[in-house]
Amino acid sequence: MANLLGQNVGTNYKGMLNLGSTINTPLDGTLRYITDGEGNESPLKISTSEGQFDDVFYFGTRRLNTGLAKVISSYAITGASDTSEHSFVEYSEINKGAGAGTMAFAAYDAATTFIGTYDYDHYVSYQGRGSFNSSGTMLYLYGFQDAPNMSSGTVTNRFGVRISSMVVTGGTLTNQYGIYVDSLNTGTNRYA
Repeated sequence: MANLLGQNVGTNYKGMLNLGSTINTPLDGTLRYITDGEGNESPLKISTSEGQFDDVFYFGTRRLNTGLAKVISSYAITGASDTSEHSFVEYSEINKGAGAGTMAFAAYDAATTFIGTYDYDHYVSYQGRGSFNSSGTMLYLYGFQDAPNMSSGTVTNRFGVRISSMVVTGGTLTNQYGIYVDSLNTGTNRYA
């Protein structure tokens, strides 16, 4: 607010941000749009406990609107550094107390539901479509890597990949593949 020092608020109100449509609304437990001084709503709602974004949300330095996504991570990573980079990381630390019962945690959970009568072409819970267009060499290009570690305690069952049968309570499931590998027809050596 330092830029308002000595300024007439009545003539400089357009750039002031408000909560909701009522002036002087305090932040509380109700989600309200952030608006400008003329009442124009931004796509961001906030409260004391949560936030909501109603449109495309960008992370990164490149503004790339594919028209297909609502959350976009797009960086221009350059320079000679050997430091690894990640668009998203999940570093939760879970420490439940004794007697807290059992709990489960999924770092990423795709639970999309399709309804109605429209015909769809496909659904992918996770889709990796990276492109390697460098004249250099990539030592390893993984579509999926699972490399956990453990330093104490007990793991009763560990699955690198677990594929469960689809639960069908109605409709028709014609073909079900646990793992399907397309014909690997490029590369000097091909392994499935």
